[in-house]
Amino acid sequence: MWIPKLEEIRKLRRGANLTQRELAKLTNLSQSLIAKIETGKTKVSYETAMRIFNVLAREIEKKEKKAIDVMTKDVVYVRPEDSVRVAVQKMKENDYSQLPVVAGQRQIGSISEGIIMEKLEEMGEKVYKMTVSGIMGPPFPSVEKDIPVSTLRDILKHYDAVVVVENSKIIGIITKTDVI
Repeated sequence: MWIPKLEEIRKLRRGANLTQRELAKLTNLSQSLIAKIETGKTKVSYETAMRIFNVLAREIEKKEKKAIDVMTKDVVYVRPEDSVRVAVQKMKENDYSQLPVVAGQRQIGSISEGIIMEKLEEMGEKVYKMTVSGIMGPPFPSVEKDIPVSTLRDILKHYDAVVVVENSKIIGIITKTDVI
């Protein structure tokens, strides 16, 4: 397990928008002890350091944006029975490179510019008359609305988008642009 250095407490405290007094109260330590630790005038036990770092981590996480803060709420999607032409039209109209494929209220796949380009190379213009279900890729990962943006960034390193769900219903979509 990685543990920050005591010298980093001031930076972490400021990142959490806490005063020394507020950190002292949250850790059941004195403000003067926090000040001494931050200036390097005293060393503390492992347990005390961990208490401080755990409180700081919790406070920083509370302040971090969540999926609900960055998601696009009006999700543009296609249905499996829609033609690829309809999918392309929706992508162009909304300036999106990928869309979820939704049946009922459940995501069953995805379609992207990349998939369409591959099929165009393979089949030519006939691809536009095909249904989305005939060429769709796997569904985007689903996340809950309170997942931190830092976790979303990790997920989006591997996927084009994620959908945000609540009670099995899609309530938003997040792409790489939303988290940078």
